[in-house]
Amino acid sequence: MAGIPAGAAGPATEWHYIVVEVDSSGRTEPVYQTRVRLAAPRASLSPEQVALAHERNDLPNKGVLDVELSVGSEVVFRDAVPFERFVHVEFPVDKEGRLVRADAALSRAAAAVRVPAVAGAVLSLRAGAASPLELDLDRLDELAAGFRLAGAVPQGIASRLSSTGSPANRVDLLIMGDGYTSAQQSTFTNDAANTAAAFFSITPYSQYQNYVNVLTLFTASSQSGADHPPYLAQCSGDNPACCSDPEAQGDPLAGTYRATAFDARYCAAMVHRLLVVDASKVLAAAAAVPDWDKIFVLVNDSVYGGSGGLISVTSMNASSVDVIRHEYGHSFSHLADEYESPFPGYPACSDIFGPPCEPNVTDQTSFAAVKWKSWILPTTPVPTPEGSSYAGALGLFEGARYLSTGMYRPRESQCLMRALGLPFCSICAQAYVKTLYDGGWGVPANGIDPIEPGSESPPPGTVQVTGSQLFSVGVLSPAGGPPATVAWSVNGAVRAGQTGSSFLLQPQGTGTFIVTVTVTDATSLVNPAMAGTSLTSSRQWTVMVNGTGSLLFADGFESGDLSRWLH
Repeated sequence: MAGIPAGAAGPATEWHYIVVEVDSSGRTEPVYQTRVRLAAPRASLSPEQVALAHERNDLPNKGVLDVELSVGSEVVFRDAVPFERFVHVEFPVDKEGRLVRADAALSRAAAAVRVPAVAGAVLSLRAGAASPLELDLDRLDELAAGFRLAGAVPQGIASRLSSTGSPANRVDLLIMGDGYTSAQQSTFTNDAANTAAAFFSITPYSQYQNYVNVLTLFTASSQSGADHPPYLAQCSGDNPACCSDPEAQGDPLAGTYRATAFDARYCAAMVHRLLVVDASKVLAAAAAVPDWDKIFVLVNDSVYGGSGGLISVTSMNASSVDVIRHEYGHSFSHLADEYESPFPGYPACSDIFGPPCEPNVTDQTSFAAVKWKSWILPTTPVPTPEGSSYAGALGLFEGARYLSTGMYRPRESQCLMRALGLPFCSICAQAYVKTLYDGGWGVPANGIDPIEPGSESPPPGTVQVTGSQLFSVGVLSPAGGPPATVAWSVNGAVRAGQTGSSFLLQPQGTGTFIVTVTVTDATSLVNPAMAGTSLTSSRQWTVMVNGTGSLLFADGFESGDLSRWLH
């Protein structure tokens, strides 16, 4: 058997949704399990896709959980589930909004695993070099009754803020809340709607808002707010009972504790602004909306705070939307911070020696080797001096990724990955768009397809006709434009003027013809020299015409077979 048996992973199939925790040694422990139905069943990954997932997460603060489902000696389902070993917070240190970063190591990282409920299967979960955890799926429901969070996950109320398409071809963003009581459901609903509206109001998020489904999950807390540990200079470690960060002395709610669904608390790892939630509880509750790809948690508290990682967390402070936009730049677009405030011990990168740096930073100083060189004007010097006439240009400005020298960024200062209150620079915006199409963030595993899967009529493949045949596809274009370009070709020859979502083939004789449609996102947010094939998709039909009559198409010899016309 090469993969899941036919029909075993369709929309009607039950899936096991399992929350696991991974300790620093790689030991994996399941803490919650339930059965769900997925609107967009996950595809089994190839070994090459698993290797790519490891490559994308090859950093000390990240990890990948290798998932294999086997029946006998055959692997029938394979996945690679990323997890975060750290959470971090960034906060402004001056009126310009320049940022500093603080991290906290997690003693146990959380991840959500989704596998089809295949009878007789054994599930293997492995993190790094640790011994795998093996679970008998036939006994999993029985075993789950003893998991740590069994019976302890509050029920939520799910709803949709926006539905732009099938989860099989969209990013599914789930907004959850903590510290909202049952009487504050409308407050959460408004906060979620306002956060989403503001989040999608800037480039590139606005242009591609229709590539994202936004869902909410309201989970009531017993009390409103979050924990604010009191200041104590001698406090250390990750003690929720106190906070040694001097910032806590100015916290108007210091010493206040609240009973909330996901245990939101400030001053994790003695950093007052590091606001965290119990990720395992969040992931367990998120099973109510099991197709999620990314999760935001809004904490019903006005004191500045938040955290980035597997889950983006923010308070409802005035800066909350900027914080969550910035953190999404890390977690979704894989962007680096562009400020130079020191962060000792952060893993090094190098576009010269490896491992490669994030899309928006580099240590290359030769113009020919700079990965965003196609964005730089020939008149702009590389490296680019600061405080000059090039301040508004794309170039190569020194200082980025927590280093003041030896690391370079694309803009002098105008980028949200450098300071709050700013837009994304062109390189960061491009990275977001390419990530939408490249995948690696959930379902679809290979990224969004500008031809809506399943919209093809007739289905691609061999088509036998006796006369005219209409072909059509559903075209996905960014809401912010421009419309995607569409080209139809027959036997490799592009049909002039045929740029719509449908094409009428009008053969006037018999033969075999190859009909191809190619759709390309024409956005200006991605430099053509850096687009590669990510923004292009195609479908193909082999058309066998069995009718009678002339051997010509209406407009010429497109079949390519002239043998019967030669004497």
